[in-house]
Amino acid sequence: MTLAELVKKNREQANLTQADLAGKLGVPELLIACIEQPHQTSEKAVAYFAAAFGLEPEVFTGEKPRQPTSQEIADAREARRAELASQATYPAIRKFILDPARSVDPTKAEKLFAESAFSLTERNVVLYLSTTALYHFCDHNTSSFAFDEYLFKLHNELFKKYEREMLASHLPEEEKQERIAFARGDVFSCERIENIAILVLEDFAGELEQKLQNNIIDFEYDLDMPFTWEIDDTLMKININKPSGELLHDIKLLDVKQKV
Repeated sequence: MTLAELVKKNREQANLTQADLAGKLGVPELLIACIEQPHQTSEKAVAYFAAAFGLEPEVFTGEKPRQPTSQEIADAREARRAELASQATYPAIRKFILDPARSVDPTKAEKLFAESAFSLTERNVVLYLSTTALYHFCDHNTSSFAFDEYLFKLHNELFKKYEREMLASHLPEEEKQERIAFARGDVFSCERIENIAILVLEDFAGELEQKLQNNIIDFEYDLDMPFTWEIDDTLMKININKPSGELLHDIKLLDVKQKV
């Protein structure tokens, strides 16, 4: 005998209705009917099982194609971000800036980031972070990033360049010497902060990558967090916004591989 026949035979011998047996088992009466009559498909049964799977009855029966759930879509997006991150020069940074909490249009950003291991758009977002942190360091002489080390390596070269420019200028000799003397002790007198940010970009990115990989989030103040960003590919610029959507900065896309 089939299971359906056994259930029905023993239920009847026990003088139990389908409702009685359902109560004993703690299941809806509908399930008992489905067990005893497995070849019959009722609308109620379809609706019941469809709801259990979170589907419309028409999708459950195959009349309509199944669409991915919101969780499946979210999981797929997370998997895509993880895949893109694994292909990046700085995987943790890529994941950080692709986070929907910071990227206004992650799907668009993902396509742009997929161009290379460190795409033009990605480099410019990291350059914004580097420049912002450098301004904080210049203003407060302290930072969660090792700018003292980065700038020490650069200062001599930048100073020599600045000194040559001053000596070749048409300024009065006394003013030339004053400026040169001041620049000897202040790297920010030798070059614009925006250009210095380009020169220290790789050092900065390497340190930020390590912080993110080690889950050290001590740089919120340095980076003016929270913020969101989006690419305007029509005007070839990046917009940096407050979480409210208010524009903070718009940045023209720059090939930051070109050193100053």
